[in-house]
Amino acid sequence: AFRESSGLTNVYLPHSVTKIDQYAFSHCTGLTDIELNEVTYIGNDAFYNTGLTEVAIPSTVTYLGAEAFCNCASLKEITLPATLSESGGKGSYSYDYQGLWFENCVSLKKVVLSIKRASEDSKKANILGAHLEGPYLNIKYKGAQSPESILNPKENPPEELLDLWDKILI
Repeated sequence: AFRESSGLTNVYLPHSVTKIDQYAFSHCTGLTDIELNEVTYIGNDAFYNTGLTEVAIPSTVTYLGAEAFCNCASLKEITLPATLSESGGKGSYSYDYQGLWFENCVSLKKVVLSIKRASEDSKKANILGAHLEGPYLNIKYKGAQSPESILNPKENPPEELLDLWDKILI
């Protein structure tokens, strides 16, 4: 649709638009702001290599395609809804979200996961905890992570993460 439209900077999608096809906004390097409104489907590579800085995926989205936001070097924050149930490529909402959807987003510092808490009388599964990775890895289990980029939580407390904890569970 708008692929490689470098002059495109802002997009407001009307409520009647529910699907963003594969590559729709890919390589729109000038695109910094988008309002997704009632979108339910975001195709593979839909926003690949754009200038987006912050994205809030609405709760209407149930499908997020593989590499939907890869190579968005300016992307700093993303909010993912609890309604996300499928993913393109290899993975699911609860598995490898950063590598699958946000690979090479070198500025990405904040991923907010909206997780629904099952009610006490519900027969649904309850959340036992959350696993976050990033600069607070145990140095013994660093894998391919550069030792210089690992932060000690006692010296650099993850206040932002702790402040968000109560907001994650809804």
